[in-house]
Amino acid sequence: LYEGLPSMTSSTFFNPDEEFINWIIERANGRLIIDIGCGNGLVLRKLHNAGHKKLMGFDPFTDMIEFNQKAIQECGERIHFMPLDVGSERFYNFVQPMVESNNMNIMFLLCRPCHNGRLVDGAFKIAKELGVELLYIGLEENIDIDLGDMIPYTTLDHKGSSEDDEIVLKLG
Repeated sequence: LYEGLPSMTSSTFFNPDEEFINWIIERANGRLIIDIGCGNGLVLRKLHNAGHKKLMGFDPFTDMIEFNQKAIQECGERIHFMPLDVGSERFYNFVQPMVESNNMNIMFLLCRPCHNGRLVDGAFKIAKELGVELLYIGLEENIDIDLGDMIPYTTLDHKGSSEDDEIVLKLG
């Protein structure tokens, strides 16, 4: 589906410390967090274990969904994983009714998108159209690869750290 992605090793994934996770939860302020390209579900599991209960993950790779069975075993049905491509009409049709219902506030997370401009672009377009906040969490040296020249962003100060000292950008 996405050509040229690096192999999925443990170092591929964003691994935030407890303080960084708490900063994300504080920023979410009770909203449903949708992790786009959730990979192994690590961030969702950490968010759940820290007390945030409104969580959903999307990843187009079915093997990742199988890998996420660990998260489901650990957290029960509190985390919902969907094998949908974010750039697809199916993803938009799934998320749009949740956004448009007045009782569902949503925040998109895009953690280490693996140098995938298509994933970032698809998430940005949908977030912009639906008026959803989109946070990009990645490595500073990958911004040009991941965002290109067309996606505006604001750098956010965050608390905590991760293995590779990621930055946080609010896209749009």
